[in-house]
Amino acid sequence: MKKTLLSTFIILNLLAAQHLFAQKNDQDSSKLFSVSGFGYGFNTGNINNNLKPQFSSDLGVEYRFKKSNFFLIGALDLLSYGYYQDYSDQAGNPYKIKYGSSTFYMLEVTPGYRVNLKGVSLYGFIGPGVGLINLPNIVVNNQLLTATQVNKYSWTGSAEAGLGLDLNLGSGFVIFLQGRYIHNFSKVQNQTVDLFPAFVGVKSNISTVLGVFRKKQSPVVIVPPKF
Repeated sequence: MKKTLLSTFIILNLLAAQHLFAQKNDQDSSKLFSVSGFGYGFNTGNINNNLKPQFSSDLGVEYRFKKSNFFLIGALDLLSYGYYQDYSDQAGNPYKIKYGSSTFYMLEVTPGYRVNLKGVSLYGFIGPGVGLINLPNIVVNNQLLTATQVNKYSWTGSAEAGLGLDLNLGSGFVIFLQGRYIHNFSKVQNQTVDLFPAFVGVKSNISTVLGVFRKKQSPVVIVPPKF
């Protein structure tokens, strides 16, 4: 009886040690998360007369470094706006858009730092970006009595900073709240464009699915003691 109890005790301790080792290794490994969210790209200043925020989305990936609170996030923001022109962007065209749709495709790759609390993470990030801006214009043919909307695309550089909160729900599933400031180096309707996107969404740990950032471990073999 004593030998049976002793054997059971040793096996349980070995199993517990194996579980703790696996848990520690998981915490020490690098991780890759997919990021998807939705929200609005608010703005401020005189450009608020030209751009009216509409429902927008955010897609990206987040890489968390091994044994570090630093991370790197790559994001593509699809920011939609109602667009009101003060004047046409085409020289000599007297017609302007009263209400159109404009989209800012903003791509950012930014490093950041997070502080991990119990079940919650607070983080901040800052870095550069690049964007593609779509602005509609109206072209009128007086002879044919037609009006055609023409989309004008232009590139812009940007600088971004942001803060966020992650709520860890377990099993590699995270709900996040995030706010950003994006300054565009190109103007719209001769106005400075400062954007304040706010998103809520989910992050999913895809490290295991992709089979990356994982090292193969030798199996732990438990040999029952002999008496």
